[in-house]
Amino acid sequence: SFGVTLAPATASVAVGAEVTLTATVTAAGGGTVTGTPTWGVLNPALVALTVAADGRSAVVRGRIAGSTRVVVSYEGVAAASTVVT
Repeated sequence: SFGVTLAPATASVAVGAEVTLTATVTAAGGGTVTGTPTWGVLNPALVALTVAADGRSAVVRGRIAGSTRVVVSYEGVAAASTVVT
């Protein structure tokens, strides 16, 4: 099984500004995880999401004011961060 965390758990970003979220994927027993996690945003009208090539981080850019959640998942295990713009 795997563990997934997303940091920070809550982020504030001004409209037009950016914040970076970082995903950590761990395997049971501390094994190496080589796969790429999947990212998504519940309300893409509020923020733009640019995921790094290795899938371990993403830049979130505020589009309009509001609150949404960014979700990262790996092998059916997910974590989320609340983003307030």
